[in-house]
This record gives sequence, C-alpha cells and structure tokens, in this order.
Amino acid sequence: MDRTVKTSTRVIEHIVLLKSKERAPTEQQDAMVSGLRSLKSLPMVIELNAGKVAHASSEGYTHALHCRYRSKDDLASYANDPYHLDVINKCIVPIVEDRLALDWEADVEEPVLQSGSYGAVRILTMKPKQELANSEIEGTIDALKEYTSKFSFVKQVSAGKNFSPARAKGYEWAYLAMFPSTKELAELINSDGYKGLHSKVSSIMEKFNIVDYHTA
Repeated sequence: MDRTVKTSTRVIEHIVLLKSKERAPTEQQDAMVSGLRSLKSLPMVIELNAGKVAHASSEGYTHALHCRYRSKDDLASYANDPYHLDVINKCIVPIVEDRLALDWEADVEEPVLQSGSYGAVRILTMKPKQELANSEIEGTIDALKEYTSKFSFVKQVSAGKNFSPARAKGYEWAYLAMFPSTKELAELINSDGYKGLHSKVSSIMEKFNIVDYHTA
C-alpha cells in the first residue's frame, strides 16, 4: 500500500475564455496565444498556459488562458501590471469579440505543475440551478473531481466557486483538469464513470460550458 503523504498548497486559479472574431487572421490569433503565454514571465505568476480550443465550445469560445498565483493580491497585481495591459490592448482587443473570466481558490498537490509537464486542459464553467442547496452542488462537483483524480495519467485537478462575478457572465463554478495530451483526456471522458458523473453535473446546472485545449 502506498503510504506516501501528499502535500498541497493553496493557489488562486484564474481562467479566461476568448472568442475571436470570425474573420480574425490566423497570424493574429497565433500572435495572441504567444502574447498570452509571454505573461508567464511576470513575477507574480507561478503557472500559466494558453492555447486554441480543440473543438467548438457550446458558446463558441476559441481560445483559453489559465494562470495560477499565490494570493489574491498577486492576482490583483497581475491584472494591473503594465505588460499585462499592453498584451490585452495589442493582442486581444483587436481580434476578440467576447470573453469571460473566473477566479477561485484551490488546494492543489505539490509540486505545482509547470508548463511542458502537460499538454491538454479541460475547463468546465457552471451555473447551478437556483433551487439547489450548496451541499448538493459541492458534493456533485467534488465527486467529479475525485473521480478524475483516480486516473494515474491525470496531472492535476482543481475546482471551486468563482469569487470575481464581474466578467463571469453568470457562471459561478469552475473545474479544471490537466493531461499529458488529448489522448489521455479522451480516455477519461469516454470512461463510463466519467460519463455518469458528467451527466449528473450537467443535469443540476442552468448553464454549462466545456472547453478543451492544447497548451503547446
């Protein structure tokens, strides 16, 4: 029996989903992804990935960004950093017609993953039905998270309640899972257990959006 004690650390998760304009040139879309990835150089960022969505999401998002920070103060510093604002104005504003962002606190296992150690990410954004109790919502999302964690190839899983509603478009919860590649992601989502939990989660949601993307 494996008696290794796993340690975790508290992080702030930040995701942004972007919808590029229909006629946005490929070169500009590629430049946007490169610009987003360059934000990892900022000192308050402990992890960052960005990429093009692998298949059309239900709400038409085409690109995704995920960042991690040690604290809410670091997230605020990132949001106001001149280089970050410059990337937004030069790379995002000219070609993006819509975006949403969510932030949540999570305890993730050490070590905190670094770009290059995984190749695909799945993000779920969720708005539960109003009549549901918090305990039911939390229990269902925790079950999905725990099931995902059972797969040895899953690099990391995170889920939590959004604390920044201004740009969330009504979404209140988020789930994120990291994989070596889209091959392992497909293995997870095609498993009977995941299908059942995924169906249960979606059944209690008023809004539910899925984004899968490559990180390199």
